[in-house]
Amino acid sequence: MNRGSRRTMNSDELASLLQRQADRISVLIVSSDYPEIDIYIEVSKLREWCDENFPEKYGLFEMIYGRRFLRLWQQFRGEPGPLQGIISWR
Repeated sequence: MNRGSRRTMNSDELASLLQRQADRISVLIVSSDYPEIDIYIEVSKLREWCDENFPEKYGLFEMIYGRRFLRLWQQFRGEPGPLQGIISWR
């Protein structure tokens, strides 16, 4: 996720990158045989990235993306498996 980028991204660019990464994870959940544990890792990495780039909006990640990923998992794969453990229900 461009961790080594030398150019500083503005907030719009960061938000766009976040959206693209969240969409990519959603596609992995919905339309692939990507293993559960690898999706768990992808969500964890995205959460960490959000915490680094949007520390003041950490709760929004949980409300929007965490629940989105869990809902998609339940709808397309059944029980949430490891995702249940990384989604904070607040």
